[in-house]
Amino acid sequence: MRLTHEQEAMAAAVEDQWLAAAVETGPGDRGAAEAGVREAYRLAGLPAPERIYWVGSPRAGAAAMALLSGDLVDDLGAGHPGAGHPGAGHPGAGHLGADQLGADQVGADRLGADQVGIGHLAAGSGWLAEVAGELRRQGWVPGESAGSSVRRRVRTEPWAAARKAAVVALGSDGWAQLSLSLIH
Repeated sequence: MRLTHEQEAMAAAVEDQWLAAAVETGPGDRGAAEAGVREAYRLAGLPAPERIYWVGSPRAGAAAMALLSGDLVDDLGAGHPGAGHPGAGHPGAGHLGADQLGADQVGADRLGADQVGIGHLAAGSGWLAEVAGELRRQGWVPGESAGSSVRRRVRTEPWAAARKAAVVALGSDGWAQLSLSLIH
């Protein structure tokens, strides 16, 4: 099956919508996003996540995932000014600079061989302590794991099934034509 010019134009319009969404920098619709996450879990046959964490950037998201997976350990402790909520401990708590974190504040004795502590990294990157503080404000308890990744079931498998259905509907020529039209 060959795509018609109308189908190619529709594919290009959909691609434009996806690209526009990918580079959007405005505020997100948290309610809609969280509903989408819960729906994806439901469609994958999984229970909805107990909590959905929000962070301010992809970099903060990567650090949050390292904390939630246990690869990065919040070793500053709840009593440390950077570990609590803003205002806990001293003015500006939760927003530590390199001068506020010393080697004596690193709980290396509590870390596993394959773990890195925030205290160690935060000496040059106070934003890591900020990420941990933000997670805490949203209900995370240091040491609590987000559990196993569900990416395969929530994203990879549904996408593979949709791609397979498209190939069946379009045929290999139509799929190749569609794929090429989206590249250009």
